[in-house]
Amino acid sequence: MRALSLSPMAVLPELQRQGIGSALVQRGMEASRQQGHRVIVAVGHANF
Repeated sequence: MRALSLSPMAVLPELQRQGIGSALVQRGMEASRQQGHRVIVAVGHANF
């Protein structure tokens, strides 16, 4: 099974709460799926 880890995921504090982290995760997941990865793990803040 092909798998990929998106980590570490982080956004500078002064740039947080602007959707940047969500956009990074979404784009990373899209690219990973296109490359055939079926398991994707994102590592970052637990509340995110």
